[in-house]
Amino acid sequence: MKITAYSAIGVLLAGLIVIAAFYVRLWQGPVSLNFMTGTIQTQINNNLSGMSVAIDGALIEREPGSGIPHFRLRNITLRDADGNMIARAPRAAIGVEESSLFAFAIVPKSLELIGPHIFIKRTFAGGMELGFGKPAADSDEAVVIASDPPGQAVTNGKTGQQGVPEVEGVTGRSLIAVLAGGDTGAATSMSAIDDIRVSDASIKLFDEANDAIWNIPDAQLAFRRMPYGFAVVTNANVANGDEAGFWHAEISASYRRDSKSFSISARLSDLVPANISDEIFALSQLARVKVPLSGQAEIEMTGEGVITKASAEFTAAAGEVGLPNYLANPIIVDEGSLRADYDPATGGVVITDSVVLVGGSQAELTGGVLPVRNPDGKLTALKIDLKARNVAIDAQGTVTSPVAVDRIDFAGTAAIDEARLDIDDLLVMSGSAGVRIRGTILGGGESAGILMSGRIRDLSASLLTRLWPPIMAPKTREWVSQNIKGGRVTDGEFTVNLPVDALAKAHRDHRLPDNAITLKFQMADVTTKYFKGLPPLQKAQGEARLKDNHFNLTVASAALTLPSGKPVKLELGTMEAADILAVESPAVFTFQASASAQALLEYLDLPDLSVIKNASVDSSKLGGDAKLAVTIKLPLIKNAPRHLVSITAQAKLTDASLRGALPKIDITGGQFDISVADGKIDASGAAKINGVDAKIGWHREAGPNARQSAVIEATLDEDERKKIGVDLGEFLTGPVGVRAVIDDLTGADGKIAINANLSKTAMHIDTINWQRPATAKTQASLVYYGKGDQGRRVENLEITGAGLAIKGNVALSATGGLREAKLTDVRLSDENRFALTIKNSDEGSSVAISGDSFDARPLIKSMFSPKPGGGDARKTGTTATPLLISANFDRVHAHRGEIFTGVTAQVRARDGRVEAAEISGTLVSGHPIVMRIVPASGGRELRITGRDGGAALRAANLYSKAAGGQIEFYAFLANDGSSSVRRGQLVLRNFQVMNEAALAQLDTKGKPKKSGPRSDGIAFTKLTLPFTTDADFVRIGESLVKGNELGASAQGIIRKSDGAIDITGTIIPAYALNSAISEIPLVGDILTGGRGQGVIGLTFALSGSMDKPKFQVNPVSAIAPGILRKFFEYGNTGAVPVPTGRNADGGG
Repeated sequence: MKITAYSAIGVLLAGLIVIAAFYVRLWQGPVSLNFMTGTIQTQINNNLSGMSVAIDGALIEREPGSGIPHFRLRNITLRDADGNMIARAPRAAIGVEESSLFAFAIVPKSLELIGPHIFIKRTFAGGMELGFGKPAADSDEAVVIASDPPGQAVTNGKTGQQGVPEVEGVTGRSLIAVLAGGDTGAATSMSAIDDIRVSDASIKLFDEANDAIWNIPDAQLAFRRMPYGFAVVTNANVANGDEAGFWHAEISASYRRDSKSFSISARLSDLVPANISDEIFALSQLARVKVPLSGQAEIEMTGEGVITKASAEFTAAAGEVGLPNYLANPIIVDEGSLRADYDPATGGVVITDSVVLVGGSQAELTGGVLPVRNPDGKLTALKIDLKARNVAIDAQGTVTSPVAVDRIDFAGTAAIDEARLDIDDLLVMSGSAGVRIRGTILGGGESAGILMSGRIRDLSASLLTRLWPPIMAPKTREWVSQNIKGGRVTDGEFTVNLPVDALAKAHRDHRLPDNAITLKFQMADVTTKYFKGLPPLQKAQGEARLKDNHFNLTVASAALTLPSGKPVKLELGTMEAADILAVESPAVFTFQASASAQALLEYLDLPDLSVIKNASVDSSKLGGDAKLAVTIKLPLIKNAPRHLVSITAQAKLTDASLRGALPKIDITGGQFDISVADGKIDASGAAKINGVDAKIGWHREAGPNARQSAVIEATLDEDERKKIGVDLGEFLTGPVGVRAVIDDLTGADGKIAINANLSKTAMHIDTINWQRPATAKTQASLVYYGKGDQGRRVENLEITGAGLAIKGNVALSATGGLREAKLTDVRLSDENRFALTIKNSDEGSSVAISGDSFDARPLIKSMFSPKPGGGDARKTGTTATPLLISANFDRVHAHRGEIFTGVTAQVRARDGRVEAAEISGTLVSGHPIVMRIVPASGGRELRITGRDGGAALRAANLYSKAAGGQIEFYAFLANDGSSSVRRGQLVLRNFQVMNEAALAQLDTKGKPKKSGPRSDGIAFTKLTLPFTTDADFVRIGESLVKGNELGASAQGIIRKSDGAIDITGTIIPAYALNSAISEIPLVGDILTGGRGQGVIGLTFALSGSMDKPKFQVNPVSAIAPGILRKFFEYGNTGAVPVPTGRNADGGG
């Protein structure tokens, strides 16, 4: 017993060791059982009638993953009774009937083919063929099995399949016969086997007619014998061709013996059409449908593989239709459903009742795809006819603002044997709006060739922006998409002529070839932006043209509304874009518009223009109308930086007005041209300044708070000068051409440089009765300061002309009045050279004048001429401030060549009237002369004294023939405006009259003399001349001149306005003797005619003018007694109308 136990234990241990050794060996790899190959093969074949099995061996191997050992047959091949191969696999497992094992027999009940390489081919004729890889084939080798006789080579026509080794094959009919049990279902070689399974199969499907291959790297198939035939179920992951990933298929098929047909039901998941369309140019490169499809397909097919009926229903998940970037951005698809039916008559596919959700709209799809084959039956093209209804499209790839389209109809042909898509007709319609396209797209090495033409009709702007293909000016397309917000394209047409690879070259070179693209369309009622945040154009009408590398947009009319609500009318606008494929395509925008002047300023001052920012122009005070032209140059890039943007503007203002342009200055009736460039502004034109015609120029530099300047030119007469607040009437008469330059309008001192043309202007200074007629080349310049720390003032005043020079500075009060004037150099003529200082204050004014020379002749002449206007010039009720005049001259020029030297003067005047004066000087003769004016009751007393009366009379241009003598002049001046002399008297003592022509007619006896004038003088002892004056006349009372040789008496009148004289009197020869009797009472009156008269006397008359007197003598009066001589006196000579009582005021 012990020996038996030990023996059992030993056997058990030995068995365990053998088993352990076997497992160790099994972990190292399959364990071969080839020694049993023949036995196993014989046993299997003995129980299979009409079919044989050939195996290369048997082995035990571990199952990958679980590690469980399995018995496997290696390189199994199944053949029918005729030797045709039925199946082949590198591994196989057989399920056997258990009861047969006790009889040491192997009766198969099931068969599992593991890892076979299966090749399925659809032939040109539509039949299906099946093949298996050779036993020695590698795991990735696929073998084509055709319908050729066994042993013949099979060719697939695919480039990727060149060099496939020759294999044996079996037709599908042989396999079906084996599986289905023949035509009657009688027992066959497979009758004992309930099911056949294929696991881990690698399947390759080749559609010979379509020249397409699908790879299934991992498939599971189950065949089961059924009463009506057999059924097969497949579960497979199908590769996506050149794309990574798989789509899943679950297929169940049943074969009916009686009808010799298949019924196939397939459930597909995640099928992406673009991933299985590598060989179709239209689907792989033009419209890559990357939309995952999942659904069910039902197919009826004959035993020969001919499809007799098929239908499919799929649901679409979110995805996109990828289009070439030169056509459009991808179209986003949200979801959808697709239904298709196979048409056996044509071999095409009919699409019905399909819906795709795009942009929130359910697009209804119908149509069909019809195969086109060559004479050999090979598929060469697909004829496509698609119709979509109720589509929301956005060719730019977004779904934020899709456009609804009523229908899209496409008819065309997608070639398979070449890279070509023919568009027979593509129609997009939305209401009456539509686009129609015809053309061809050809595949190329780098880019497709595009030959296309189309028309546009009544297309909305929103639809245009969605349909515009990027190939046609991508930057322009982007600009149109971003800026055009509304409107419609009424009509348009386009052509594209791009050969193969031309587009790629154009992108490299950034330039399209000539005659490549043409686009033209008309627009109406368009609303569009054009530059940043500027107000959009509304109701725009115009035309757009694209020609190769140039795009032009012309807007014939439009309107825009400013933020304030003010309207602007656009009369013409253009956009010019050149080099549209360049990295930075240069673009030029131009606008011509009309608006009010206020609207113009508001537009130019918008933040995105800012061309008049900080221009210090209050637009609320600006009136008038404006025409505006704006040019904007910039690259067509997003958010172009400001330094790359150039803005210029030209504007024309009409009837412009600006109230308060300068203090107390209004501008009206302006016609201005305004130019803006590089941030600088220029304005110029004609206007009225306070009603005065002028030319105005204005300039502003670039940048914030930039300097502003202005130039004003005008020609001003007296009235126009008063209108602008400049009254120079007491100095200038006649037109003055003025040019005022303001270098900085915002300057702290309000500086204005003024140049004046005084060539046509008469100048006069009433104070000194100086006048200068209009003289060519007379100019004036000055610098005016309107504000600042030093107050209002005039500096660098300079007036020049022939014989004229004035230089100095002037300070003005806050109201514009004269505060102080310092004229350092005044040269009015050769005789007028002095300096002048004037100071004004509330207490009064002072004038200090000094210099080398002063011409007093005009002033002296004015003393004997009427004042213009006459009368009292003072304003009643005014209280004038005093004027103090201080003068100091080296020389003062008077009439008849007389010169005063060392002249000093102190004068006090008020309201144009001299109240007091002290003037002294020395004559050329060396004798002093003094003039004083002192206040007196009811007026002023004027006294002039000197010891050279003849020189004084010559200086005053009263009488030039007197010489020497002591002069005493007295006048009582009234306080009226004309300072009339109420009582006046001239007394001249001990003087001579030289070379007097009137005396040349008389000898010492008073008789007329025919010889020439006397060369010697006549001495007189005394002249007494009383007189009075008013605004018009000088009246001479009973005057008397005495001398030993001659005497005379006279009275008369002198008119101030023209110097006309009317003086009559008596000349008394031998006066000392002749007049002695006049002292005797009564006798003297009878014989001489009165006191101071003579027994013998000649009456005379003096007429004419002061410049040309006429002297007349009545000889008869010499023999008449004095009392009768009065009858021979001259009456009124007619030179001066004698007022009534002319002598009444002449006493003295």
